[in-house]
Amino acid sequence: MKTTHADINDGKRHDIVVEFISQRIVDCETTPVQRLVVADSSETQFTVFVAPDNEPLRGLQTGEQYRISGLVGAAPVVADRYIDEDCPQCGGTVRPGPIAPETRTWKSPSTLIPSN
Repeated sequence: MKTTHADINDGKRHDIVVEFISQRIVDCETTPVQRLVVADSSETQFTVFVAPDNEPLRGLQTGEQYRISGLVGAAPVVADRYIDEDCPQCGGTVRPGPIAPETRTWKSPSTLIPSN
């Protein structure tokens, strides 16, 4: 499988082998979402978000390779896209800043398997 980050197109599904680097849980509005940092075969690092309706991935080993099937590309957020609004719940000021920086891709965790 020769797919790299550069081949991922917005809205299309892809299969790719990646090296797992790190993970953490981030809040997307009020929903916890698992954020993975991975690298492709050209050593380009990028972010993969696990869809919030799926169980978090457990047991991933840093430096190990995994095959992601059905990865859906999403256009990256432009750094100058800032939120500058009032909170819809309390009416208070929301801190301005970029929205989900480095967002690139979403995937289904049922398709992430070790690449042997």
